[in-house]
Parts: sequence; structure tokens; C-alpha cells
Amino acid sequence: SVWSSTINNRYACQLKSLLGGHPYLVRMFIHNLVNNSNSTFDELLEQSHTYQSIYNSYLRGILATVIQHPELVSALKDLMCHGEIFLNDIVAYELESLGLIKVDSQCTFSCELYKKYFATQKPTLF
Repeated sequence: SVWSSTINNRYACQLKSLLGGHPYLVRMFIHNLVNNSNSTFDELLEQSHTYQSIYNSYLRGILATVIQHPELVSALKDLMCHGEIFLNDIVAYELESLGLIKVDSQCTFSCELYKKYFATQKPTLF
């Protein structure tokens, strides 16, 4: 029906915005939604970047990697402040390899999940 395709399209757009199409993260989201009757789509979206998140361990692992490299921390601070930035090739490569950024004419967060998560981690990064 038209209604269900509109709803499905809304969900797909929200997931794409949140996760940037990252296959592992999308699979994790859908798996949790299907197998955990206590979670709703909207709750999973709202909690995605918090300590209650299904992504908490995954995100903390990335954070642990980033904080070992001052140049990556500095780049993320700049990215949080400015939204899009120019980075040197090495730093851009390292952040892109972690999946955190996408590189076009300038670098931006690859998805809302990382942007929201690292915003909550400012005390750790600053």
C-alpha cells in the first residue's frame, strides 16, 4: 500500500541519515529491532549515541582508538566546531578508515551517529 511504502521510506531515510548506510550498523539496528520486543524504532534512533545504545561498545572502541592519537582528536574537535573542514591527507585517511568521516571537497562526519556521539564525548576530547 502507499501508506506502508511511505512509512518504510521514512524509516529507510532516517536509518540512512543516522548510520550513513554502514552495513554493520544497519544490520545491528535491524537485528535489535526484530529480536528485542522492548525496543521501538524511534527509541533505538533516540538512544543511538547514548550509553544505553546498542552501539555503545562499538562507539567506545572507536573513541579508545581516536584518543590515542592527538592529531585525530584535534581533527575531530575542529570538525565538531565547524561541520566541515580541510584535513591533511594522512589524518583524513585515518579518520576515513575508521568510518568517521567522508572526504569530498571538504571532510564531514560520515553519519549523524558519529556526529552525535562525539558531541557527547567533548569532555573526554577537550
